[in-house]
Amino acid sequence: MKISLNVREESVQEVTRALREEPVEITEEAPYILSEVTVSSGLLTVRDLKNEERVLVPLADVVQFAAFGHTVEVRTREKTYSVSMPLYKLDEMLEERSFLRVSNSVIVAVRHIRQIKPTLSMRFILTMSDGSEADVTRTYYYAFKEYFHI
Repeated sequence: MKISLNVREESVQEVTRALREEPVEITEEAPYILSEVTVSSGLLTVRDLKNEERVLVPLADVVQFAAFGHTVEVRTREKTYSVSMPLYKLDEMLEERSFLRVSNSVIVAVRHIRQIKPTLSMRFILTMSDGSEADVTRTYYYAFKEYFHI
């Protein structure tokens, strides 16, 4: 089983050692909680790019998710964070009505789309609420059109 530790920096070594050396006892009085990765609470645990701290970001603030290799950026109107899970896992957990996959490397928040520009090559260029742009690629073209009834 693989787990990711979401603990204070000074606790990482202690928790890692305890998990490797001591038997695990499941109890309500434990100092740590193992929780399933989920976004059903409306919050997403992300990492601040500047100071590496973990932060809870409301999904309503997320403009888009963009994958660059093994890194997935979480962009809000104010700041960019990173998340330590693959884009396809995020896609599986996000609500279909609120977020839409538009390419192999981008998921956008539907409520943050401000403009849709068609191109001649079966693509759309989206202008997001933070001023950034995202391309709807050919693979996702028809699903995008169906979603927006265009």
